[in-house]
Amino acid sequence: MEGSFLVRLIYDDEITYSLIEAAEKVLHVEANQILELFGRMFFDFCQESGYDKILQVLGATPRDFLQNLDALHDHLATIYPGN
Repeated sequence: MEGSFLVRLIYDDEITYSLIEAAEKVLHVEANQILELFGRMFFDFCQESGYDKILQVLGATPRDFLQNLDALHDHLATIYPGN
C-alpha cells in the first residue's frame, strides 16, 4: 500500500489485517503479540491525548464501561455519518 494514513479516516479491516500479516513476517512476532502491543500503545495514546477522561464517564466498573460502550459508538456514528 502506498501513501500514509490519515487521522479520523476509517480504513477497511483488510488493510489492518494486511499490516499485521506484514509485521509478522518482518518482525518475526506472532499476530496476537502484535495486537497486544498495539493495544498497550493505544491505551497510552488515549491517556496522553486526554481520551481517558472521556472513557471514564462510561462507568466506574468494567461492567458499566462495557455496557455503555455501545452508546459511545452510537454517539460517534452521529458525529461521523456514513462511516
